[in-house]
Amino acid sequence: MFHELARIVLLSPIQVETDDQSKDLRPLQAFAIFRFEREDKRNMIYCYELQVRKSELRTLCPAFC
Repeated sequence: MFHELARIVLLSPIQVETDDQSKDLRPLQAFAIFRFEREDKRNMIYCYELQVRKSELRTLCPAFC
């Protein structure tokens, strides 16, 4: 996870500001940890972790559910 080529993607809802300047802070919806590598003259991507909130499974990636 702390490799210099590792990347983290966080998916969260847009923060909505209300009239009283407070923010709607909803929880993180999903995250992924991955790394790009070059092996045998081919570009590779390794996904080390993928976590999706259960309530979002069919809304975030419907093509795969």
